[in-house]
Amino acid sequence: MKRLYLVRHGETEWNADNRVQGSVDIPLSEKGKLQAEFLGRYLSTSPRPQKIFCSDLIRAVQTAEIIKETIKVDSLEKNPLLKEINCGTWEGKFIDELKRYYPDEYANWRMNSSYRCPQGESVEDVRERVEKFFIEKGDELKTFETILIVAHGIFNRVVLSFLMDLPLQNCRYFEQDNGALNVFVWGEVMPHLALWNYSCDCGKD
Repeated sequence: MKRLYLVRHGETEWNADNRVQGSVDIPLSEKGKLQAEFLGRYLSTSPRPQKIFCSDLIRAVQTAEIIKETIKVDSLEKNPLLKEINCGTWEGKFIDELKRYYPDEYANWRMNSSYRCPQGESVEDVRERVEKFFIEKGDELKTFETILIVAHGIFNRVVLSFLMDLPLQNCRYFEQDNGALNVFVWGEVMPHLALWNYSCDCGKD
């Protein structure tokens, strides 16, 4: 693998409402579908991936399928290792609720990658899934020039930490918007981050 396109799924209604999604299976909003279409149009003018991997949550699957249709890629694999962080009992709550009713727990989660959401995962747990994916798929990935992964906000930041060997907590402060495109290009030793959090809003043209 010489190039990795890493995409965050398009917007959902819960994203727009600032609610915790985590592992809850929420579909794309109309805006999210448009964001996926913009991504597809942008990637159709770039080196085409030979395979698409995506989280098995519907918002990621829908984003991947819209891109797949636009860029005419045959192979798409849904993989549960690419899921977003499981936020346990916080899922479905508004961020403002967490700040108001669970201020200490929420602050601890924000500042500590080892802190687990109640009945859920920590960011370090997500890191284990990221590593497992790249280990399990390592031999297959070597057979491709370019691949595309469609995943989630926290997950993508953890991929950044893993690939660039950066502190896990520090990578949580990198912006990762809905519909964002990130590009890693491999050099002789390790990947270069060629693009981060790029908005492919072709509708502006």
